[in-house]
Amino acid sequence: MREYSKFLAPILILALFLSACSGVKLFYSLIDDFIWDSVEFYLDLEAEGEEDFTRRKVEELVDWHRSKMLSVYARHLNEQAVLLEQGPMGRDRLEKSFAEGRVLILDTVKGAIPFAAMVLVRHRWQERRNYFRDRMKERMEEQLEGLSEPREERLEERIERIVDNFERFTGDLNDQQLKIIENHAAKNIEYMAYRLANRQLRQQAFIGFLAANPDEAAIAGYIERLLLRPYEIVQPEYQEISARAIARFKDMLFKFVMSLTSQQRQKAAATLRSYAAAFVDQSS
Repeated sequence: MREYSKFLAPILILALFLSACSGVKLFYSLIDDFIWDSVEFYLDLEAEGEEDFTRRKVEELVDWHRSKMLSVYARHLNEQAVLLEQGPMGRDRLEKSFAEGRVLILDTVKGAIPFAAMVLVRHRWQERRNYFRDRMKERMEEQLEGLSEPREERLEERIERIVDNFERFTGDLNDQQLKIIENHAAKNIEYMAYRLANRQLRQQAFIGFLAANPDEAAIAGYIERLLLRPYEIVQPEYQEISARAIARFKDMLFKFVMSLTSQQRQKAAATLRSYAAAFVDQSS
């Protein structure tokens, strides 16, 4: 969910999920600025009234997300906390939880898209479009630089990030759990480069689409396809490659959840409930 969509927060749910309870409250209190920083980077807002218009759309997006989505997240997290407390989950139940979580992310993306379209329809013209293209290229070059690092360094960094994210829920991991994560990261390290290359193709496709002067409804529909079904636009084989990556992730997640000790499950459940409480607090 990431370059041209980045400034309109489909990643918001992911950022929140990786925050501590107090961090959720702090993050949400600053979310307008968080999104606005990206808006200013990617878009040319020099024309009279453009900055005011775009800022209103960001505020409307945040209001929508707060009022419509946070309580839904909270309910889902509380349900997962109950399941964790009941004991190890079977694969069927874990598959169901995973699918429910994906629906939440899809709903978040779909809900954010109309706000993105209202902004991007004003950036179809060549000068603004070129500005947008150049900013995406600049950010992509920064990300591609990371691929120049030796494979072992990239792998180590990836493992550290995954471990840190899991330990936010469970506390310290044991050797078995670290091995599960290490094996998963090793299998997926090359996929990260492929995903970045695909993202670059999607960026180029989107700029080409804007050049055709589409209306707001067409932009919204195209963004949805590009974010949720990119294989319909670029690299049809990406659907199967992405599906295999998701399957590997679910397999790792199942092994990890099954490895949790009773103490880790209780801690994870308590953490999920704290997130849920923070979401409810912020939604009101």
